[in-house]
Amino acid sequence: MMSQNRQEVKDRIRSENDTKMNLKSEIEIRTLYENPSDSNRNSKRNSK
Repeated sequence: MMSQNRQEVKDRIRSENDTKMNLKSEIEIRTLYENPSDSNRNSKRNSK
């Protein structure tokens, strides 16, 4: 039973982290989509 509880906690934390990463990715994609010229400037700066 305790093992199941630990696994549930791990699964919940993993799910929360996945949700946060998905949200962060979505925000980044929207930003790139809305401001493509900004992303070009950033990629040129990072490639130097």
